[in-house]
This record gives sequence, C-alpha cells and structure tokens, in this order.
Amino acid sequence: MTPFDKMPERRMHQDRHQHPVDDRCDPAMIAVLRSQSPGARLAALDAMWRSAVTLVRAGVQAQHPDWPETMLCAETARRMANRHASEAHG
Repeated sequence: MTPFDKMPERRMHQDRHQHPVDDRCDPAMIAVLRSQSPGARLAALDAMWRSAVTLVRAGVQAQHPDWPETMLCAETARRMANRHASEAHG
C-alpha cells in the first residue's frame, strides 16, 4: 500500500488537463491575481515554470547521475510535457 492509496478520491473535471475542483485557487488568491497586470501575471508564471523545470531536472539527475547532459535535458522535457516513456521514442 502506498501513501496515495490513503488519499481521498478527488472529483475531476471533464477535461483531463484541468485540476480537481478542490485544488482550485481560493477567492483571496483570485482577487490578488486579478489585481495584477497581465505582465506581472506572466512574469509570475514564467518564474513558476522555471522553478518547476529546475526541480524536475534535479529529480532526473538524482535518479540518473550517470546520464549525459543531452539525456537529462530530453527526460526533463518529456516529464514537463507529461508524456509517458513509451511515447518518447515513437
């Protein structure tokens, strides 16, 4: 049994790319985002994306310390694109 087996089932939207209903922003966060300029929201999104890439790459490198740079980059990109390993080569 994994820790995920103990998690409650979460209701998902029809679109599989959307987050579960209970994982959405709270009204206070929505108000903050609405008060920002589009440029500020885009800058925050860019910073979050870069942080995510850094974290995913660190995980790949920890799992595969012997891989060359090209393989680390390819695997990081694959994971960020949410592709399965079987899709990566064909």
